Parts: sequence; C-alpha cells; structure tokens
Amino acid sequence: MIRLRINPVVKGSDCCAEIAFSEKPVSFLGDVDAANGIIRGIGRVSGRILLIPTSVGSTVGSYILYALSKSGKAPLAIVASDVDPILITGAIIGNVPLYKLLDSWESVVDILKKGTNKHREGCIIKGEYLVIR
Repeated sequence: MIRLRINPVVKGSDCCAEIAFSEKPVSFLGDVDAANGIIRGIGRVSGRILLIPTSVGSTVGSYILYALSKSGKAPLAIVASDVDPILITGAIIGNVPLYKLLDSWESVVDILKKGTNKHREGCIIKGEYLVIR
C-alpha cells in the first residue's frame, strides 16, 4: 500500500476507483478521444482516478475536459504533480475534482513501475491522501 500526500485544488468527495496512470504529461487536445473517454497510452478514464505528472497543450484542453464531464466520460478525480491553469480551468468548469500531488513524482513513478499489477485501486481520503493498493 502506498500513501501519497495531496492537496485539493478543486475539492471533491472521498472516492475509491481504479487508477489510470500516465508517466508522461497528457494533452487533453491531442491525446484524448473525447467521444469515447479514452486517453492515448492510458485507455478509458471514465470512473477512474487519473494520476498524471501534468497536462500540456492549448487552452482547448480545458474544454475537452469539460466535454468529457458533460458526456459522463470524465475521470472520477485527477491527481497531478503539477497543476497548470488549463487543467485547473477544465476541472472547475467540468466539475472534476483535482488534487496536487505533494510527494515526489519520480518516487511515484518508481513505485508504480515496480509492480506487476497494472490494475491498481486508489482511494482519495479527506482530500489529503491518495492511497494506492
């Protein structure tokens, strides 16, 4: 079990779900199939906790996250090592809980890459911790 410290940017409720993890930044404009709720290299994100280093790309990315939310295909929550204005805006207008990771991204990557189980479950607890099993 891994316990990571997080800080709410767009607060949500406690939740548990499968982790959708990307070692690389996500471009919501270039990497996301908004019609199907799939992110290239990650797969389906609907109903999952998206764990990413950051987002990249244009301001349209905010509206892609909003579109995912409106179609019911958005992540249950997003945890990012670096939260940028585009990601924050998309989370606000899409009503998607967003948390900033306070622990080292490199250590998270090392821990998650060591495991053989690609399907890990995580729980956001009190908006202060992401616990991964």
